[in-house]
Amino acid sequence: MILLNTTFVIRRDLEDEFLKWIRAEYIPSLQAHEALTDPSLARVLTEIDPSALSFALGVTAPTLDEAMAWHDGPAAALREEASRRWGEDFLTFTTPLERLSHTL
Repeated sequence: MILLNTTFVIRRDLEDEFLKWIRAEYIPSLQAHEALTDPSLARVLTEIDPSALSFALGVTAPTLDEAMAWHDGPAAALREEASRRWGEDFLTFTTPLERLSHTL
């Protein structure tokens, strides 16, 4: 099982606008991709920059290929749209993870 975690960093005063966008655009796009399941949006509590907030969006996929097909296709277009919209006030990076076990 693959966990695909995308972290978004956005200027603090853009939080409401960003959350509306991620809920209206980004999450519905990943939910439309049949291989992706269990989306989870979280606020990152570690503060990198006092003027910015970070959010992590995690999703599961059966294989890395299926996760990256969405990440490199529809999600890439959405991230590009966000970059045009917010410019230097927006940063994102994705970490694909392999789940080793459900319990320790």
